[in-house]
Amino acid sequence: MTQPEKPSRPSMSVGNFIGLLIAIPALLIVLGPSALLLVGLAQGERDQRRQEEEAVAQEQAIIDARPPYQEVAAEYQAMLSEMRDAIEEHAPELRWDQDGFREIEQAKCPYPADEIENTLIGTFSLGRAEGAVPEKLWPELRSELVEVAARHGVSDRPDNWSKPSDGFSIRDDETGASVTLRTRGNTTLEATTPCLIGQRLQPKAESDQDPPRRMSP
Repeated sequence: MTQPEKPSRPSMSVGNFIGLLIAIPALLIVLGPSALLLVGLAQGERDQRRQEEEAVAQEQAIIDARPPYQEVAAEYQAMLSEMRDAIEEHAPELRWDQDGFREIEQAKCPYPADEIENTLIGTFSLGRAEGAVPEKLWPELRSELVEVAARHGVSDRPDNWSKPSDGFSIRDDETGASVTLRTRGNTTLEATTPCLIGQRLQPKAESDQDPPRRMSP
C-alpha cells in the first residue's frame, strides 16, 4: 500500500523574506508615534498622581499643626464674647437675642484638604441684636474689634469699611479664618475657622445650656 505523502511545510521564498524585512520598518514607523503617545500618557498620569499625593501630604502637615476643631471652637467663642462685650459697651441700647454661641454651618475643606479624613470648616455665631451700631462710635469700635481678633489668632489687614452699615470683616488669607460683623438694621457676629481636623459640635443637653443673658433695658 502506498503511504499518502505528508504535506510539506511551505518554505519562505527569498522574495517573501525580503518583503517582510521591508514591511517591519514601515510598521514600526506607523506604530511608533502611537506607542510613544501611550507611554507619554501613562507617564503623565503617574506624574499627576504623584503631584496630588505630595499636595495632600503638605496640606496634611499644615492641618496637623493646627489645634483641633473643638479647641478652636472654644477659642472662637471667647473671641466673639469679647467682641460682643465691646459692642455692648459702645452701644448698650442694642437688644441681643438669647441664642448664645452656636455652630451655624459646617463646610467641606477645599482641595487638597478635602482628601484628608475628618476635616471641616465651621462657622459660629454669638446671636443677633436688634438695632445697629451708631456711626459716630464706629471708628473706635472697629479698632477694638481688630485687636480682639488678633489676640485670638485672626490677624490680617481688615477691610477698610468707613461706616457701620458697610459691615466689617477680617480675613486671614493664609489660613482662611475670618470674623464678620454686620450691623445694618440688626447686628450679627460670625466667625469662620480654617480647615481643621475634628467633628461638628454636639448640641448641649438642656441642663447644660448657658444661662440666659440679661437683655439691655
